[in-house]
Amino acid sequence: MTPDAGGEGGRFTGLREFREVALQVLHDALAAGQPDILLLDADFAAWPLDDAGLLQALTRWARAPQRRLHLLARHYEELPRRHPRFVHWRDLFAHVALCRAAPGVDASEFPVLVLTRSTGLYATAPPSCRGYKLVTEADLRTWREVFDAISQRSEEASPGHSLGL
Repeated sequence: MTPDAGGEGGRFTGLREFREVALQVLHDALAAGQPDILLLDADFAAWPLDDAGLLQALTRWARAPQRRLHLLARHYEELPRRHPRFVHWRDLFAHVALCRAAPGVDASEFPVLVLTRSTGLYATAPPSCRGYKLVTEADLRTWREVFDAISQRSEEASPGHSLGL
């Protein structure tokens, strides 16, 4: 699943740049009070989810009404090992952070995505992590369709403690 990478946003290559851009996009979305943030990855292992500043911003954002952080992964096995502080945050805010798992979807079908109403990020899976910021409505719509297609083949994942998060 690789729609045409015609994004007009800033391009990046490599894990370090992916983490920087992901943090920027997430901080921008949280500061703007985006009500829904969609995150997609096969396992979220390479993400900067344990960043202290991000967790503080997520906490402020999650305390506002009608917020939803949608996580969609093939599995969540790497999360406790790589992002223990995020796992703790997720346990506290399980009513905001909704998890779905799609173990039957091949890992190669999972792009790396952050999607909001007005911005986002697309990347290929690590280690290459090549991608770009999503700034056009067409790009956002295309990648939301990819998210929705994988989501339709997923199942609700249990709350944090049951998943081992």
